Amino acid sequence: MFSFQEYIIGWGVYLFAVIALLFVFWRMTRFITWGYARDCIRLLGAVFLLLPITIDSSAYYWAPAWIKALLNIIFANPDVFWPIARLFILALCSTYLVYFLLSFFISLVNKGRTNMASNKASNHVSDNVRKEPKISAVNV
Repeated sequence: MFSFQEYIIGWGVYLFAVIALLFVFWRMTRFITWGYARDCIRLLGAVFLLLPITIDSSAYYWAPAWIKALLNIIFANPDVFWPIARLFILALCSTYLVYFLLSFFISLVNKGRTNMASNKASNHVSDNVRKEPKISAVNV
């Protein structure tokens, strides 16, 4: 087995490669005009590449889930794939839920800001006019 430093270095190299791959994937999906579909495809790629899973139930080492699933399909019993697939689907559903809730709340905030700005614009025709104080003569 690897030492802890080699393990950390391996994860660092993997994360650097995944960030580069996600950047390329981000650029590849920029032509998709519908934003929700584009973002869902990007989240699918990110979850697929970044989801970790323990290598063994007795070990504290982690590995990317897609690599463990692929190696289990090739070299071991293919039935081991389904627990990893369930974990992937659970992570993907929770990521989509968080994304849609955040986008919903951001759209509500933006609608509120545009409504406030339109109300303010209709109430105050010109905000750039300097307002002079009213001076009244008392006992003149």
